[in-house]
Amino acid sequence: VEIGSGDDRSIVLYAVESLFQVNRMDDAVDLWNRAAAAHWMPHPTISRDRLITNPSFSFQFLPAGFDWKQPTLDGVVFWRLGSPRGLMIEFSGRQPESCTLLSLPLPLEPGKSYTLQTSLTASRIAGDAGLKWRLGTQEWDALKDTMTFESPSKPQPLQLALIYNRALGTKRIEGSLSIRSVAITPSERPQ
Repeated sequence: VEIGSGDDRSIVLYAVESLFQVNRMDDAVDLWNRAAAAHWMPHPTISRDRLITNPSFSFQFLPAGFDWKQPTLDGVVFWRLGSPRGLMIEFSGRQPESCTLLSLPLPLEPGKSYTLQTSLTASRIAGDAGLKWRLGTQEWDALKDTMTFESPSKPQPLQLALIYNRALGTKRIEGSLSIRSVAITPSERPQ
Protein backbone atom coordinates (compact mmCIF):
# COMPACT_ATOMS: atom_id res chain seq x y z
CA VAL A 1 0.00 0.00 0.00
CA GLU A 2 1.65 3.18 -1.13
CA ILE A 3 0.20 5.59 1.43
CA GLY A 4 0.02 4.98 5.14
CA SER A 5 1.71 2.58 7.45
CA GLY A 6 1.07 -0.63 9.33
CA ASP A 7 -0.82 1.52 11.86
CA ASP A 8 -3.53 1.80 9.19
CA ARG A 9 -3.97 -1.98 9.02
CA SER A 10 -7.39 -2.06 10.70
CA ILE A 11 -8.75 0.61 8.37
CA VAL A 12 -7.46 -1.30 5.35
CA LEU A 13 -8.87 -4.63 6.58
CA TYR A 14 -12.32 -3.13 7.15
CA ALA A 15 -12.10 -1.45 3.72
CA VAL A 16 -11.35 -4.88 2.19
CA GLU A 17 -14.37 -6.29 4.01
CA SER A 18 -16.62 -3.43 2.83
CA LEU A 19 -15.47 -3.75 -0.78
CA PHE A 20 -16.14 -7.50 -0.63
CA GLN A 21 -19.64 -7.00 0.81
CA VAL A 22 -20.62 -4.59 -2.00
CA ASN A 23 -19.37 -7.08 -4.60
CA ARG A 24 -16.23 -5.17 -5.64
CA MET A 25 -14.14 -8.36 -5.55
CA ASP A 26 -11.24 -7.15 -7.72
CA ASP A 27 -10.81 -4.01 -5.60
CA ALA A 28 -11.04 -6.01 -2.36
CA VAL A 29 -8.45 -8.55 -3.55
CA ASP A 30 -6.16 -5.79 -4.86
CA LEU A 31 -6.25 -3.89 -1.56
CA TRP A 32 -5.67 -7.12 0.43
CA ASN A 33 -2.74 -8.07 -1.79
CA ARG A 34 -1.15 -4.63 -1.49
CA ALA A 35 -1.41 -4.78 2.32
CA ALA A 36 0.02 -8.33 2.36
CA ALA A 37 2.88 -7.32 0.03
CA ALA A 38 3.67 -4.43 2.40
CA HIS A 39 3.85 -7.00 5.26
CA TRP A 40 1.07 -5.33 7.22
CA MET A 41 0.01 -8.83 8.22
CA PRO A 42 1.62 -12.29 8.08
CA HIS A 43 -1.02 -13.59 5.63
CA PRO A 44 -0.04 -14.15 1.99
CA THR A 45 -1.56 -12.56 -1.07
CA ILE A 46 -4.61 -14.07 -2.75
CA SER A 47 -4.25 -15.73 -6.14
CA ARG A 48 -6.41 -17.93 -8.34
CA ASP A 49 -4.67 -20.98 -6.83
CA ARG A 50 -4.58 -19.67 -3.25
CA LEU A 51 -7.98 -18.37 -2.21
CA ILE A 52 -7.58 -19.18 1.49
CA THR A 53 -4.85 -17.10 3.12
CA ASN A 54 -4.81 -18.93 6.46
CA PRO A 55 -5.42 -22.56 5.39
CA SER A 56 -3.81 -24.24 8.41
CA PHE A 57 -4.88 -21.63 10.98
CA SER A 58 -1.23 -20.63 11.47
CA PHE A 59 -1.91 -16.94 11.97
CA GLN A 60 -3.94 -15.12 14.60
CA PHE A 61 -7.34 -14.39 13.06
CA LEU A 62 -7.70 -10.87 11.70
CA PRO A 63 -10.75 -8.77 12.65
CA ALA A 64 -11.74 -8.27 8.99
CA GLY A 65 -10.65 -9.04 5.45
CA PHE A 66 -10.01 -12.42 3.86
CA ASP A 67 -9.45 -14.39 7.06
CA TRP A 68 -11.50 -16.73 9.24
CA LYS A 69 -14.15 -15.28 11.53
CA GLN A 70 -14.77 -17.14 14.78
CA PRO A 71 -17.77 -16.12 16.87
CA THR A 72 -18.00 -16.47 20.62
CA LEU A 73 -20.43 -19.30 21.34
CA ASP A 74 -21.60 -20.77 24.63
CA GLY A 75 -20.53 -24.40 24.92
CA VAL A 76 -17.86 -24.19 22.18
CA VAL A 77 -14.12 -23.72 22.78
CA PHE A 78 -11.70 -22.94 19.94
CA TRP A 79 -8.01 -23.84 20.23
CA ARG A 80 -5.79 -22.40 17.48
CA LEU A 81 -2.87 -24.83 17.54
CA GLY A 82 -0.92 -23.48 14.55
CA SER A 83 0.58 -25.36 11.63
CA PRO A 84 0.58 -28.32 11.17
CA ARG A 85 -1.95 -29.02 13.95
CA GLY A 86 -4.52 -26.43 12.85
CA LEU A 87 -7.62 -25.60 14.86
CA MET A 88 -9.48 -27.70 17.42
CA ILE A 89 -13.14 -27.04 18.15
CA GLU A 90 -14.52 -28.61 21.34
CA PHE A 91 -18.26 -29.09 21.79
CA SER A 92 -19.58 -29.40 25.35
CA GLY A 93 -23.12 -30.42 24.43
CA ARG A 94 -24.35 -27.03 25.66
CA GLN A 95 -23.74 -25.15 22.38
CA PRO A 96 -26.65 -23.64 20.42
CA GLU A 97 -28.68 -26.14 18.39
CA SER A 98 -27.90 -24.14 15.27
CA CYS A 99 -24.84 -21.92 14.84
CA THR A 100 -22.04 -20.78 12.54
CA LEU A 101 -18.70 -21.97 13.92
CA LEU A 102 -16.34 -20.41 11.36
CA SER A 103 -16.78 -18.26 8.29
CA LEU A 104 -14.44 -17.05 5.57
CA PRO A 105 -15.09 -14.59 2.73
CA LEU A 106 -14.10 -16.08 -0.64
CA PRO A 107 -13.43 -14.12 -3.84
CA LEU A 108 -14.60 -16.84 -6.24
CA GLU A 109 -14.77 -16.35 -9.99
CA PRO A 110 -18.34 -16.70 -11.23
CA GLY A 111 -19.40 -19.89 -12.99
CA LYS A 112 -16.24 -21.83 -12.11
CA SER A 113 -15.80 -25.27 -10.63
CA TYR A 114 -13.79 -25.58 -7.40
CA THR A 115 -12.70 -28.32 -5.04
CA LEU A 116 -12.86 -27.89 -1.28
CA GLN A 117 -10.31 -30.14 0.45
CA THR A 118 -10.08 -30.52 4.19
CA SER A 119 -7.86 -32.44 6.52
CA LEU A 120 -9.70 -33.06 9.76
CA THR A 121 -10.33 -35.55 12.52
CA ALA A 122 -13.48 -35.91 14.59
CA SER A 123 -13.42 -37.35 18.08
CA ARG A 124 -16.71 -38.69 19.50
CA ILE A 125 -18.67 -36.99 16.67
CA ALA A 126 -20.81 -39.11 14.35
CA GLY A 127 -20.99 -38.46 10.62
CA ASP A 128 -24.65 -37.43 10.81
CA ALA A 129 -24.15 -35.05 13.75
CA GLY A 130 -25.12 -31.92 11.82
CA LEU A 131 -21.70 -30.42 11.01
CA LYS A 132 -21.66 -29.02 7.49
CA TRP A 133 -19.70 -26.72 5.21
CA ARG A 134 -21.97 -24.11 3.60
CA LEU A 135 -21.27 -21.88 0.60
CA GLY A 136 -24.25 -19.83 -0.51
CA THR A 137 -27.11 -22.33 -0.79
CA GLN A 138 -24.84 -25.39 -1.11
CA GLU A 139 -24.03 -27.61 1.89
CA TRP A 140 -21.76 -30.64 2.40
CA ASP A 141 -21.06 -33.01 5.26
CA ALA A 142 -18.13 -31.43 7.08
CA LEU A 143 -16.56 -34.81 7.80
CA LYS A 144 -16.06 -35.52 4.07
CA ASP A 145 -12.55 -34.51 3.03
CA THR A 146 -13.23 -33.48 -0.60
CA MET A 147 -16.18 -31.74 -2.23
CA THR A 148 -16.50 -30.23 -5.70
CA PHE A 149 -18.84 -27.30 -6.24
CA GLU A 150 -19.80 -24.71 -8.82
CA SER A 151 -19.67 -21.00 -7.98
CA PRO A 152 -22.78 -18.97 -8.92
CA SER A 153 -22.90 -17.71 -12.51
CA LYS A 154 -23.10 -14.07 -11.36
CA PRO A 155 -20.45 -12.49 -9.11
CA GLN A 156 -21.53 -12.19 -5.50
CA PRO A 157 -19.88 -12.07 -2.07
CA LEU A 158 -19.82 -15.62 -0.71
CA GLN A 159 -18.78 -16.91 2.68
CA LEU A 160 -17.52 -20.43 3.30
CA ALA A 161 -19.00 -21.38 6.67
CA LEU A 162 -18.65 -24.32 9.00
CA ILE A 163 -22.08 -24.70 10.57
CA TYR A 164 -23.75 -26.89 13.16
CA ASN A 165 -27.44 -27.75 13.03
CA ARG A 166 -28.49 -30.40 15.52
CA ALA A 167 -30.03 -33.26 13.57
CA LEU A 168 -33.65 -34.01 14.53
CA GLY A 169 -33.95 -36.78 17.09
CA THR A 170 -30.33 -36.45 18.27
CA LYS A 171 -28.63 -34.92 21.31
CA ARG A 172 -26.34 -31.95 20.87
CA ILE A 173 -22.86 -33.15 19.97
CA GLU A 174 -20.13 -33.56 22.54
CA GLY A 175 -16.61 -34.11 21.30
CA SER A 176 -14.00 -32.33 19.24
CA LEU A 177 -13.21 -31.52 15.64
CA SER A 178 -9.57 -30.94 14.67
CA ILE A 179 -9.15 -29.13 11.37
CA ARG A 180 -5.56 -29.27 10.14
CA SER A 181 -6.16 -27.47 6.85
CA VAL A 182 -8.77 -26.19 4.43
CA ALA A 183 -8.02 -25.47 0.76
CA ILE A 184 -10.07 -24.41 -2.23
CA THR A 185 -8.61 -24.87 -5.69
CA PRO A 186 -9.97 -24.49 -9.21
CA SER A 187 -11.04 -27.82 -10.68
CA GLU A 188 -12.34 -29.26 -13.91
CA ARG A 189 -16.07 -29.10 -14.38
CA PRO A 190 -17.71 -32.43 -13.59
CA GLN A 191 -18.90 -34.19 -16.74
